[in-house]
Amino acid sequence: MTVALRTASAVVAIVIAAAAVAGCSDHTAPHGSALTVRVIVPDVQLRPPGSVCYGTGAFADVNPSGSFRLAAGRSTVTGSVPAGQAAKAYDKDFGHAAKVPTVCVLALTMASVPAAVDYTLTVSGQAPVSFSAAQISGRTVTVTLPE
Repeated sequence: MTVALRTASAVVAIVIAAAAVAGCSDHTAPHGSALTVRVIVPDVQLRPPGSVCYGTGAFADVNPSGSFRLAAGRSTVTGSVPAGQAAKAYDKDFGHAAKVPTVCVLALTMASVPAAVDYTLTVSGQAPVSFSAAQISGRTVTVTLPE
């Protein structure tokens, strides 16, 4: 093998290695990033789609007097539960019905969330929901409270 060929091979190997490292991600959210967690409350109630809602039944504690806690590694972010928006629970045409089966979708918006690989969200004492940084898309992640 000539010196020029060995040099070219070494340069190609370095470029490939650099590209591989540059493309790698440790799947942590950037430190101090804004994050919106869309929380689906599977209470399935008859409501007008798009109307203001809060949890009902087993999810009645998911209301403005409740709070949420997001654990991000050793750090936590807390806040109050906002009003949600009713969204159709089923992909079905209910005609002109004023009220249809809906779930309540909350948007928990946090201005600064510490970087972490895994997160655990607890809303108003409901069972915790976990998600990873890899699931966050465009500073938003959607989770469903367990039934």
